[in-house]
Amino acid sequence: MKPEAKFAMVIGALFVGLFLFAIIIAPGFRESYDKLLLGEGYEKFTGSDFTIWYSQKLYSEERIRTLDSTLSSFVGEFTRLMKKWDIEISEFSECTVYLLQNHEHLEKFGMQAIIADMSNNGGYFSPTNFSIALTNDDLRGLYHETVHLCFETSKSTLGNLAPWLNEGFAQYFENFPGKPDLRAIKDYELPSIEKIVNFEPKDFSK
Repeated sequence: MKPEAKFAMVIGALFVGLFLFAIIIAPGFRESYDKLLLGEGYEKFTGSDFTIWYSQKLYSEERIRTLDSTLSSFVGEFTRLMKKWDIEISEFSECTVYLLQNHEHLEKFGMQAIIADMSNNGGYFSPTNFSIALTNDDLRGLYHETVHLCFETSKSTLGNLAPWLNEGFAQYFENFPGKPDLRAIKDYELPSIEKIVNFEPKDFSK
């Protein structure tokens, strides 16, 4: 067999191995790794858009199922509104949400999962492993982190949103739908995204 043919066979076998790892081994490895980090007492719920790890002591499966449906509805409504600003939120691969029992567990989990100090934070979204971690299922925190998740997959004529604008949207939508009903907002009430990015300090005093 010619060296070129042997090389092609090796490359082909490598790709097959990587493919099998991605579809068979990797998901099982991720679940085992999650169980190791979380410890005992956590259950996994798999929804349409989110996988949610939750404490069996604190939540019922029915509660988590409702939470999954609420988050999916929020993503749909947020995506619809962003289109008015020429921001397209792409469909994302499944995001994992960790609902941790207390802040001490969040600090430990954050250091192990993303090597980050969570002592002054109530939760996080990690674009590296596409996950959200919080100390409870408070919708404000979940909406906040889900906005960051959506912007991670967004496409805009402006490219990536500035951190201050990304955080501003997340802060605003924490109270969804307590803010003005998104379905009632008219196009003329929404300044263009280009105008928002180019705001100057004097514009905020009007």
